[in-house]
Amino acid sequence: MRLKDLSETFRDELRDPEFAAGYLHVAMEQNDLNTFLIALRDVIQANIDRINLRVAEVEKRKP
Repeated sequence: MRLKDLSETFRDELRDPEFAAGYLHVAMEQNDLNTFLIALRDVIQANIDRINLRVAEVEKRKP
């Protein structure tokens, strides 16, 4: 059985803007750039579908 990593466990929560902001804030408080970048990656991965959809919408509007 494979153990889930933290980002997989909290994937749904990381889609919530308030939770994601708190997650990033706690990571930033660690004063370690690598920790913050990993947390940022987690948030982006959890929201990649929304990001791609938004990019596609913007691309459609271009003349």
